[in-house]
Amino acid sequence: MFKEKIDEKNISREIPIFCVAGKIAAGKNFVCSILERYGFLCIDADSVIHEIIEEKQNEILSAFRDDAQRAGICLQNADGSPNRRALGKLVFSKKEFLARQENIVYPAFVERVEKMIAHISGNTNYENEKNAPRGIILNAAVLYKTPRLLEKCRAIFFVEVPAFVRFLRVRRRDGIPPCEILKRFCSQKNLLARYEKFSKSHGIKIVKIKNYGNNVEEEILSAVKLINKF
Repeated sequence: MFKEKIDEKNISREIPIFCVAGKIAAGKNFVCSILERYGFLCIDADSVIHEIIEEKQNEILSAFRDDAQRAGICLQNADGSPNRRALGKLVFSKKEFLARQENIVYPAFVERVEKMIAHISGNTNYENEKNAPRGIILNAAVLYKTPRLLEKCRAIFFVEVPAFVRFLRVRRRDGIPPCEILKRFCSQKNLLARYEKFSKSHGIKIVKIKNYGNNVEEEILSAVKLINKF
């Protein structure tokens, strides 16, 4: 537990929005769980995207059917549901495939998240400011690809972990071959630079969180305390 408490301040009706970003297996979910402990409400982009993929599975399967057949990949499980691991293997194999899926999924993703934000901000239960969330966290690795959402954020918390630690985490968690892990790593090699570019052009602060070592909680606490300065 944190030894130091965050000062309670009135929260306006317009609830501030923040982004938690970082490369694969950097520990974004862990950071968000700590922020939730301090009164933030988190929206998990992966969960929303998975919902949309399920809703649009016929459109996605149709868009990749021919390419999957040529690659010898089956995109459906025995029960007819999408095989996300197989789809991920195909999508991450070429930049054009990734862009194709994003063109299908991201417009619906932006619309869904905007509705969620509007619902949270307009909740009449928050008339008592002490009950209102301190802020809304968008937990998303590549939110820069949806600038309409990212430009709503007051700050970006970028979670950092050494590459070898992330590699071991993905290997244990997903059980995918090393070559597939490296492909995914390569697809995110310029992730921080992309956020830094967006930060400069839109005046959005980036706070780096080192999610390793013995001072992880202190790193997160420092990031939370900086919020009041933005």
